[in-house]
Formats: sequence, structure tokens, C-alpha cells
Amino acid sequence: MIIAGFEACKTNDHPTIIYAAMLAAVPIQFNGIIGGLTGRQAQLYQFLIDWWKDDPCRPSPVRREIQAATGWGSSSVYYVLNGLQERGFITRERNRHRSIKLNIDT
Repeated sequence: MIIAGFEACKTNDHPTIIYAAMLAAVPIQFNGIIGGLTGRQAQLYQFLIDWWKDDPCRPSPVRREIQAATGWGSSSVYYVLNGLQERGFITRERNRHRSIKLNIDT
């Protein structure tokens, strides 16, 4: 696989590396429950995919940005993010802002 723009994606000593080629392989719409995800988990996962579709080097969203986009409360976002992480759809670094990464198999 050719990884384009790796150096351009580095910000503040921790890279946000989401490759356009990987995102292109992800379905554009889940339209409901997929892979054992609840409706909210699928909605949030789709939001994260859409977040990086136009700009793969964009830093990951923080909880407040997710709240604004979904209309959910802070605790709802927390539990849905934890559910996605437990199921292996995302990874996050503990106590680090903007550390969400999608786990996409190519």
C-alpha cells in the first residue's frame, strides 16, 4: 500500500494518520446496526468516518465536538466511545485529547 502524506499528517508530535485509501474502503452509510454495533455506536462510527473523509489529516474530534454533532450528552458520548473501543472499532490513548483512531483493516 502507498501511504501518502504521512509527514504532512503529523501534528504536535502525535500523528493523526487516517489514510484516504483506507477510508474509501469503508461503507459510506451503515444504515442501522452492523457488526454487533448498537444504533448509536453505528451513528458515532459513521460520524468519525465522515469526520476524516474530506481531510484525512484532520485531528480527531474531542467529546464536545461529538456532542455538538450528535446532540447527545457528555456521558452518552463517553459510553458510546467506550463501546466502540471495546469492540475494536476505535482506539484511544488514555488521558489524551484528540487521540481517537479508526481501526480499519485493508
